[in-house]
This record gives sequence, structure tokens and C-alpha cells, in this order.
Amino acid sequence: MRGRLYLLCLACMALGVLAGRYLAPAILAAILASTLFTCLLTTVIRPRHARAVALPAAFMAVGALLMFFSVWQARHGLLYELATRRCVVSVEGRVVSPHIRGTEGPSFFAEVSSVKAEDLERTCKQRLLIRVRGPTSENRFFPGARLIARGKLFAPGKNAGWLLEHGAACSLDVKPADLLPGKGPADVISRSVHAGRLWMSSRYSLLFGEEEAGLMEGVTLSKLDGLDAGLLEDLRDSGLSHIVAVSGLHVGSVAILTLALMSALGAGKRSRYMAASSMAVLALAISNFRPSALRATLMGVMGFGGILLGRDYDSLTGLSLAGMLILCANPRSLFDQGLQYSFAAALGIVLVAGRSKGATGARLILAVCAAAQLGTLPLMLMRGEGQPVTAIVANLLVVPVVGPLLMAGWLVSLLTLASGRLAGCISVLPAAAARYIIAVASVCAGVPRAGLYGTPTAVVAFVLYVLGLVGMIRQAGDNGSVFKPFVACALAVLLMLLPCLTMTGITGTNSMTALDIGQGDATLLRDRTGATALIDGGPNGKILQEKLQRRGIRKLDLIVSTHPHSDHVDGLAEVSKRLPVGALLEPGLPAATGKYRELLESAKKRRIRRMSAREGQVVRVSKLMELEVLYAPRDQREAPDDMNDCSIVIMARVGEMRVLLTGDIGAETQETLMGLHPDLSCEVLKVPHHGAREASCAEFLSACRPVVATVSAGKDNRFGHPSRRCLELLKSRGMVVERTDRQGDIEISMDSGRIGLATGRR
Repeated sequence: MRGRLYLLCLACMALGVLAGRYLAPAILAAILASTLFTCLLTTVIRPRHARAVALPAAFMAVGALLMFFSVWQARHGLLYELATRRCVVSVEGRVVSPHIRGTEGPSFFAEVSSVKAEDLERTCKQRLLIRVRGPTSENRFFPGARLIARGKLFAPGKNAGWLLEHGAACSLDVKPADLLPGKGPADVISRSVHAGRLWMSSRYSLLFGEEEAGLMEGVTLSKLDGLDAGLLEDLRDSGLSHIVAVSGLHVGSVAILTLALMSALGAGKRSRYMAASSMAVLALAISNFRPSALRATLMGVMGFGGILLGRDYDSLTGLSLAGMLILCANPRSLFDQGLQYSFAAALGIVLVAGRSKGATGARLILAVCAAAQLGTLPLMLMRGEGQPVTAIVANLLVVPVVGPLLMAGWLVSLLTLASGRLAGCISVLPAAAARYIIAVASVCAGVPRAGLYGTPTAVVAFVLYVLGLVGMIRQAGDNGSVFKPFVACALAVLLMLLPCLTMTGITGTNSMTALDIGQGDATLLRDRTGATALIDGGPNGKILQEKLQRRGIRKLDLIVSTHPHSDHVDGLAEVSKRLPVGALLEPGLPAATGKYRELLESAKKRRIRRMSAREGQVVRVSKLMELEVLYAPRDQREAPDDMNDCSIVIMARVGEMRVLLTGDIGAETQETLMGLHPDLSCEVLKVPHHGAREASCAEFLSACRPVVATVSAGKDNRFGHPSRRCLELLKSRGMVVERTDRQGDIEISMDSGRIGLATGRR
């Protein structure tokens, strides 16, 4: 009963934080006044229930007031006033967050201690977001480091809510040259944590391969800079992303392993629990004091302290108290996604723990994994995310390895101080464990996610998976058979695999697929050997990733960016970070957009071979696939005024099928192209510019003479693509016209001179 009361208090406090963040002051005051009146009335009428009403109400009021004053201070402070005038200011302060990577440079939050603007010089204690317009080193500006920055203040636009949830109400744009170290060093704890994290990262780079080192940094440090983007996506798609975010799993594993080790050494009760508490705090510090790790550490320290004092420890009470302490110290932490998922998973485990007291060994691990997933499920649904139906298997295989891997990483790092050769020998074990996790994530990520959206198959698979998780928890607690729950989960996996198996079967032939990715272009080429090329990526990387995943695409031999418009390049920028890519062919234009710049930076970071298109250039992907550049903007004497006319034009040969890929070129560029190549004959034409009114002229179609024309356009798009004029012109030439806005994905294959067509007809 006590645990439930504390949980109610925490829920009311969280509700109060939300009220303080989103409600107007008058409404908030009215709610608090009515709550106070209800408490007084309950005290008079039902004194025995006064505590059960007064405590939750008090915590709700505390949460509301803390958040309200945080928002009020941000919105009515000096910095916000200067930001509304877009003043150029010089600020002094300290960094209070890790770097957030962006297309133009990193960003981070800073707590300002003094500000100078025009004739004004004042002290203040407010937060702002510093956006660096260029590269800068996180080694100089780490959390806790002091800084001096000069730039222009901006009031928030679309991201105003996000800034307020981080305690700021404005941002400061700074050039790298105007960002300098501040006076005096950072505090001892910040310096020590930063130095320790840097040192461990350097040890990992010496002891492990690049992929294993990146995973070790994620597991032990919650540092994702060195983690391969494709591996990170695999971890997310398999339900294992939590292993690279130090949280309750890591802190709990370290504490349990320490207890076991101290018991084996014959240590006393006090020594065992003191050592376990110290190791939990160490894990918290090395994670850079992540809120999710703080929650687990508070729970562990309170639990161990209670045991040493001879008190009964209630997990639900510990979880609730840890949450209330964190919200009291920083009410904005409620909006931290990592803390939300960590708390939801922990709550699921705690609620199930009472039912599963009789479970031991594998049954207990099974119940814990299922409970953690059920706990986080509502958050995933609220965010519109799919549920990885392989997550239960992936977690059962990986979770027992995380704790030993974490401590092994610490151990081999320390051993380098004594003997690098010895550390290298022992590092074979954690390296093997890291490769094992990578393999599990890679296999499990091949199954698409299920959810309450999309196809009926995905919905049915989601329901089966949830029923399977519930069944596992019930049977584990009753010591019953878990066969039926496992069958339900297996059926969910099979249902999500069926479309992939079907698509994989089709791709045994040479094919071209116009992907339905909304208002944009994305064309996938594939030959019977498995070689792949992706020309453009549409406007949404997430949709593109799902499309490729459903077709069993795990790597891309070549990606092509025809021109830097967002409806062509945005998806490529995302996919280049998530999948292994062999080479990039791009127009060689200035980085005019953020996503185009991001694509080029991703290619450089991941060491993707980069080629600037030249007329006459032939890129051979495989024995059966090659791409010839027919038109490239860099080869023209005068650069076209319209960016659409800067599109690369490619004749792709996939087996015996020729596909003309035209980007968004207009009528004038089509005339230029015909002058360069009078014979543009092909079997398939990707119609330029989504079938716009001036997308194709009669002469151009006569030069191409395609059998099939594909039009990539979004359903009910605001541009009216494809136009009636274009469609009538295409049909007047007797060709088959297929549209992604009506047919969905359009897959065209050719074998022995015969063309095959398959669509995801709506």
C-alpha cells in the first residue's frame, strides 16, 4: 500500500510538471486553489483519508510550481529580452549538456553567469542554446567547462517548446572563432569525468576494431559519436538501443556483479553493499550523469542502505522516491526521453516482480524482459513508433552479456596501465562479446516493426506479440508452460517476414523499382546477383529505410544524388548514415542545403567513395549493372539558373533493360540532352519532375521511345503532380504509365526481352 501511495505521489508530481509547462498562469492558479480546497474539505469530512489526498496534492503543487517558475524565468529573463531585439552579445558561463550534432555544426546548452550587450553589462543565471556555425571540439567544451561566446541572440521559432523543456528560451549563434575557453578551469568532478571518458575512448580505439570500439563506447560511456550509424539503426530496429544508453540495466548489472564478486571473496555484508553502491555511482559518473542512470543509482543506493539498516525495501517505493527526487532537483528531466523509457521499463519490471516471485533462472529473465517491453510500449505507441517483434529474443540473447561486457571494458582499459600486451590478450573476450551483440542485432533488425498502423498484417502481428509478452509474464509467475506465448511471438515475426520473403523472391531478376515515398523521387536498381543502386531518396529517411528493409536491402553498392533538392536528397542523407554504402555519385554542386551538406559529410565520415558526375562517365556496379552519365551540370559552360536543371541524367543498364533516370530536368535541358545524345532509347523512363506540366516534350519522348513510364508523386500533393497535360502526352505515345501516388511501389523487371510489372496497388 505504501508503494502505491508513493507512486501516486510521483504521478501527481509529473502531472503538476506538465500543468506548469503548458497551462496559462490563471488556469494553473485555479487548479491549485481547487486542489487546496479539496484537501481541506477532505481533512474535515474524512480525516482518515486526509494523508492519501494531501500528499499527492502537495506533490502536484510542488511539480507545477517548480516547472512554472522555470518557464517564467526563461521567458522573462534578460536573455529573452535581448533576443527579441536580436542583439549581439558576449556571454560567460559553463556548458551544461553534451554536444548535439547538427548539419551546420554542434549545439549545446550553457548556463550564463554574465552578459555584455551594447552599453549593458550584467550578471544573470539563465540557460541558452549555443549553436556553433562550424566545427568545434567537444574536448574543449565538455559539460562543466567554462566558456566565453560572442554572437547574435535569437528568440525561438518552431523549437520554442523544445527549448523551454531544456530550461532556455533563446539561442545564440556563434562562429567557431568567437567561442573561447572561459576564465578558470571546470570543477573537479566535471574535469575528472571528462578526462576518464576520453582516456577510456582512447584505450578502446587501441584494443578493438572500429565497429567493436564504437559499441564499447556506447555500452560503457553512452557515447555514440564513434558508433557506426548502420549498427545504431540495427540496435534500434531489434529493440536493443537501450544497451548503448547507460541506464538501469547497466547500473543494476554492475551492482549485482560486484555483490557476487565480493561474496566470492568472502567480504562482509557491509563491505559488499558499500562496494556495490560505489560501483553504481562510478557507472553513473562515467555515463556523464544521465538521468536514466541517476534513477537506477538512487534506487540501488536507497535499497542497499535500507538493507544495511535492517529495513524492508519496497521496489515500488524506491522507484517512486527516485523519480520524485529527480523531479525536485530538475523538473525539466520529465521531458528527457531516456528517463521516460528507463522509468517505464523499470515500472513494468517492478509491477511484475511481485507476481513472478516464484520464477527462477530463465523464467525470471524472460518475465523481466517481457515486463520491460510492456512498460515502454505505451511510449512507443504515443510517438508513433513500431514495435520490434524480435525484441524479446534479442534481449534474451543480449541482456545477460551487457553487465560482463561493461565491466570487461573497464578492466581491459585499466590493464593497459600495467601491460598493453596483457590487456590486448584479455580484450579478445569483450571483442568477441561485442561481435556477438552486433550479429544478434543485425539478424533481428532484418524483421520489420509491427504496430497499430500500416497494413493489417502489421496490426495483427503487433497484437500477437503483445499477447505473447503478457502470456510470458503470467506463465513465468505461475511456473506454467511458455510454449503458447512463444508461438504467438513467433507468428508475429513470421507475419512481418512474409512481405520481405515475397519481395526477396521477386528480386531474383534484374529490376527497377520506383519507390512510393511521397512527394519525391527514389528509384532502386537491383540485379540477380544482389547488386543494388539507389538513385535519390525522397523527402523522408524513415519511410525510405522501411521500404528498403521490406525488400531485404541490407547494403547499397551505390547511391546517386541527382540534385540537392530536399524531395530527392533528404532520404539519402539519412540512409547513408544507417546502411553500408559502397560509393556516392553526386552532381558536384556547392552544398546549398543542409541535407545535401549532411550527405557529403556522412560520406566523408564513413569513408564512402565519392564521385562527382561527368558526362560520359560510366559507373560499373556489377557485371549486370552499370550507370552512364549522359548529362552533368559541371560539364556545362554556364550553370543553369534552375536547380532542377542541375540534375544528373543517367542511363542505367540492368541486365538487358535500359532505364533513363532524368531527375527534375525541364524542357530546355531536355533539348540540350537530345543535342548531346540524339538516341535516348530505353525500356523504362523515369518521367522528369514528378510529371509536372513541362516535365516532358513530344520530341524528348520520341527520342526515348520507352515501353513503360513511371511517375513519382505523392498522393494528393499540393503541386497537382502529375499534370493532365503530361499524362495525356505520355499516353498518346502508347506507353504504359504507372504512378506511385496510385499504384504504390512500381517494380519493373525484364527477362528474355519480356517486361514484367508488379505494383503495390492501393
